[in-house]
Amino acid sequence: MSKIETGSLACLDVAEMQMAGWFKSGGTSIPLPPSSNILEGRVSVQLHGQKQVHFTYTRVDRLRNKLQSYDVQIWLASTPCHFGGERFWFKCECGRRVTKLYDFGNRYQCRHCLNLTYASRNKNIRGKKGRMNQYFDLHERIEALEEKAVRETWAGVPTKKRQQLDRLWSRAFELEAVLG
Repeated sequence: MSKIETGSLACLDVAEMQMAGWFKSGGTSIPLPPSSNILEGRVSVQLHGQKQVHFTYTRVDRLRNKLQSYDVQIWLASTPCHFGGERFWFKCECGRRVTKLYDFGNRYQCRHCLNLTYASRNKNIRGKKGRMNQYFDLHERIEALEEKAVRETWAGVPTKKRQQLDRLWSRAFELEAVLG
């Protein structure tokens, strides 16, 4: 039985919440924007005393096809940063400090508790099929780098991006020869 991939579940990300300014003041209450499955909701962040994020929201339960209200409380941990400020983490039920918690029903848990995997871990890297994946990945990298490489040379010397492109092209030709 294969594991569920992290990309297939909705998740809460501490970094996104911090960039959105949710942790700047001591405590905030923010309305959740409506999405495909959340009809209405509110998030309150408390940073004094016990640090926590409290979600109250209503969404359609697709199995029962009726409205379901949820009240989720997630504890936060923080560590000091070297140049001031602090970094926030979610505290999972298992005790781990994590940056992402995944929505599984009405519970938010880390990928370890839910036994999730990353899509990159499921890629085949052995055999002909694996080499084909490598070949296509190389060509994606080459296309992206060719868009960024503005110059061929600088003062008569190939630029670093051009040197990297040459290495990628030579690896692609090697793989093409192996694949036939």
